[in-house]
Amino acid sequence: MPKIAIIGTTAWGTTLGVVLAHKGLEVGLWARTEQEATKLRC
Repeated sequence: MPKIAIIGTTAWGTTLGVVLAHKGLEVGLWARTEQEATKLRC
C-alpha cells in the first residue's frame, strides 16, 4: 500500500489527506506547530 506524506494541515492539506485515506492509502500529516497538530487529534 502506498504511503503519502502531506506537509501542511490547512484546509486543503487536511481535505486531501482525508480523501486519500478513504481511498485506502496510508497518509501522514505534518503540522508546523504542536498546536495545529493537537487540533487534528480527536
